[in-house]
Amino acid sequence: MRLRFDASYEPVVLGGTMFVPSMVSDSVTALDARTGAERWHFFAEGPVRFSPVAWEGSVYFVSDDGYLYCVGAADGKLRWKFRSLPPGTRDRKLLGSGRLISLFPARGGPVLSDGVIYFGAGIWSGYGVAIHALDARSGKVVWSNSDSNRIPKANMDHGIGHEAGLSPQGYLAVVNDALVVPCGAQLPAFLDLKTGRLKPYWMGWGGRNGLPKGTWFVAGARNYLSHGGDLYDLNRPNDERFDDPRGRPDFKSMLYPGGWTRVWIDATNQKDLGAFQEPVFASDVLYTGEQGIAAYDLGDARLVERKTSPIPPSRREDTYPDKWKIASRELWKMPSKLRVYAKAGDRLYLGGRGVVEAVRIPAIKPRPPVASSGQPPQVVWRAAVEGRPIACWPPGAGCLSLRWKERSTRSAQRRRPLRLRSHRRPPPRRQPTHGRKPRPISFRRRKSGTDMPW
Repeated sequence: MRLRFDASYEPVVLGGTMFVPSMVSDSVTALDARTGAERWHFFAEGPVRFSPVAWEGSVYFVSDDGYLYCVGAADGKLRWKFRSLPPGTRDRKLLGSGRLISLFPARGGPVLSDGVIYFGAGIWSGYGVAIHALDARSGKVVWSNSDSNRIPKANMDHGIGHEAGLSPQGYLAVVNDALVVPCGAQLPAFLDLKTGRLKPYWMGWGGRNGLPKGTWFVAGARNYLSHGGDLYDLNRPNDERFDDPRGRPDFKSMLYPGGWTRVWIDATNQKDLGAFQEPVFASDVLYTGEQGIAAYDLGDARLVERKTSPIPPSRREDTYPDKWKIASRELWKMPSKLRVYAKAGDRLYLGGRGVVEAVRIPAIKPRPPVASSGQPPQVVWRAAVEGRPIACWPPGAGCLSLRWKERSTRSAQRRRPLRLRSHRRPPPRRQPTHGRKPRPISFRRRKSGTDMPW
């Protein structure tokens, strides 16, 4: 589950148009959000695995061909594109998902902030990786970081520092005036938003129960970051210590993203397999569904020592338990076994196997202090569906967009009766053989030079 950023389509909606990327057909398709009718189609030279960014009449997306594309939202015509290559290198091709892709695929999903679009490319640090900031309108480079592929002592293996580098894999995010770059199975990196300078980085050592583990998902608000379901305070440096460092320098604080303090741990971190929570942030409020659906006031949070508070069952077997935990005021809670997916206006959208719900949530009064109106949350509609949705997007053009596990995207009208429209996985493209039987491809190891990473 830690690298399932392309488990299914990842569309976005702007106005009355849904933009659907495809890791199957290497394309982005624009659909009418109400009818599902196709408006335009744009093909890249590799899988498009991440959700596009739609802004001011433009659509931005990355592909395994190593490019960031900018196309017109109305017509799908190319406005500009930018290729990520480490300095002094040429692109090479290798097999990926059954076809040729770049040696430097762009798998750092784009994020836009204050007119600047950020993305990452390259996943093998030994060959080179880069993080870029571009002017979203012109495509001109604001800054590029291509020297974070060999970081001394970034891999603290049993307290011994080894060289490691970034591996951008997942959706980038802007949190607390920093660019957060998820690195797949490694811990995320933090870069200065204005200069691209890498802040202190360690890749993690998450094999033990409870220790932070890398994943594709990061999100946040204010000074709080959610990564793999865990919550971190980006204003508080980590002061964790091993109970028994065994005579070595204590390096426990280097096993947390950016050296920040973790204040909430997801129960999935105590399991070999599982789906971590992907909470929804709305200013000072955090919505999550770990034990029922609840809203917490992040503006009224404080830290308490773990030893002085009750230990939840999911944390009793931590090999290296954290020192701190967050104490945050609960604004409201409702019993539910569904997951929180999105918030729009006064609605919270939930989903689970066979069902999607819209919940009208109590009005939140602004600080000081944040408070609920006192009215209980109420389910305003429920729709029976086939399978299990794994993501949904707030209503656009009167429709709620859902992403299904079997790689289809559906649109449901907000008013009952709910009618579902589906954009399903297209059939695989057949390559012409011109009447000849295709010859099998064989690969031989190179006798000299640099071996390809397959």
